[in-house]
Amino acid sequence: MTKLLPDVIVINLHRRFTGVSATIKSLVPVQRQHVEIGVVDSGGLGLGGEWTFRELAIAGFRKSETSSYRVWHARRALEMLVGVILRDVLRQRWKLVFTAASNRRPSGFQRFLINRMDAVIAASPFSASLQDWYSKVILHGVDCSLFRPKVNEGEMVGKARFGGRRAVGLVGRIRAKKGSDMFVNAMVEVLQEHPDCVAVLIGSCRPVHKRFKASLIAKAAAVGLSEQVIFMDQLDQAELADVYREMEICVACSRQEGFGLTPLEAFACGTPVIATKAGAWPDLVDDEIGALIDVDDTAALVRELQRLLSDPDRIRSMGKAARNRTVERHSIEKEASAIVEVYRRLMNGETIPKSVPAINN
Repeated sequence: MTKLLPDVIVINLHRRFTGVSATIKSLVPVQRQHVEIGVVDSGGLGLGGEWTFRELAIAGFRKSETSSYRVWHARRALEMLVGVILRDVLRQRWKLVFTAASNRRPSGFQRFLINRMDAVIAASPFSASLQDWYSKVILHGVDCSLFRPKVNEGEMVGKARFGGRRAVGLVGRIRAKKGSDMFVNAMVEVLQEHPDCVAVLIGSCRPVHKRFKASLIAKAAAVGLSEQVIFMDQLDQAELADVYREMEICVACSRQEGFGLTPLEAFACGTPVIATKAGAWPDLVDDEIGALIDVDDTAALVRELQRLLSDPDRIRSMGKAARNRTVERHSIEKEASAIVEVYRRLMNGETIPKSVPAINN
């Protein structure tokens, strides 16, 4: 039986699991509650409904039975290029969508491709500011049913990893770009005053960064804190949510960031966040639910950690406010429905107006 080509195709042409891949893996099942979606996937996300390029090139010549156009959703340059070929070379009826979530201005070639898109979704106002133009800002969302606070104190019995000690955590690959060294430097000082706490770094470490990680382990050992500075490997989503629930404070101290879901995941679990002013984080974090500090300002991180760790009631009130705001504004359902609305407008042949950033970098 001939496969019927869906009206929306989402692309993941990266063999290594990345932040982009994680976004696609979370979003597509929710989007499929609203519209049929096929995927082209080189990364083994296991979403089902996979299509090969050969199948697409053949099936794309047949008109959709339900819409004027099909939608091709790309998040990388190669994915945009393939969409341009299908539409402009093979003359198939596609509308092309690109999600911009990078932390830097696109290259000349990327801008060439972006200018051939029918819609550009910016993942944050910061990402929008880096573009020549964009169609709509749609903030990333988080699964608030998976990332949620503990129901009661007894829920974590049997799961506690830190022996009843108060945990301050950093989530992300162990490398300088993520500020792993800034976190360890700050916590080495904070732990002197708060011996009831532990510093937890959660994330994988590539071979190229093994020496960097070894230097952080040595720094903690040199001041007798080896048992209080804990390194954990990358966790699956359910395990990660459990660890967020055990944290008193989450730190996000990247030096560069596009969007970075760590603050939203922590907020959804009722955990306040201290974040650097990197990427989209100034649009997510404020003093009601955490604190913002300058990139590389270790002294400010120490001050904020000491201030909050000395005020458990403040931590709890921040956590409740963070959970409520995330459910209200940043659920993955809100993100999915907003993107599907863009799809539907394009499928109906509508031209989506372009917006130009007020300050174009």
